Amino acid sequence: MKKLWIVLLSVALIMAFAMPVCAADVKFSGSYVIQGYYDNNRSLGKDSYAGPSLMNTWQRLRMQADFKVQEGLSLTVQADIMDKIWGAPRNSSTYAPANYSNIYYLSNSGEAENIHFNQVYVSANLAGGLFRVGYQRQGQFGTAFGDYGDYAYGPRVRYDYSIGPWTLIALYDKSEA
Repeated sequence: MKKLWIVLLSVALIMAFAMPVCAADVKFSGSYVIQGYYDNNRSLGKDSYAGPSLMNTWQRLRMQADFKVQEGLSLTVQADIMDKIWGAPRNSSTYAPANYSNIYYLSNSGEAENIHFNQVYVSANLAGGLFRVGYQRQGQFGTAFGDYGDYAYGPRVRYDYSIGPWTLIALYDKSEA
């Protein structure tokens, strides 16, 4: 009987904590990209043999879900699904053949063939501004000025405060490099 009461109490506590989140608005968005190339005549000469043809095709399904818990508080989750090169063998090493660039070859690891979470962060309206905490896109500030050439995903704390046409940004990026 004691075990039954513990189970019932546990279920009641889970329901009590989950009830406010059950009423959340959820908005899904995403994109599916298939990209590739076919290279037949690499020397661009007439009637010349340039070796075997090269062909690569890769894909990425990116899904994003925005959970609005209440006005001014939301959770954003973004994931890449089945990000891989078509027909390439699974490989988790950093070796890349000559006809593959490293970024596409590394995206064919066993982890990338499943689900890879890029961004998971909480947004909250606090003290007159927008406060975002979690794994986000790093190296970008909103304009091209001051952005890094490449971006990465990592831990970030960002606070945006608008004053008329100006926006003050305070942020902290934790670099994983």
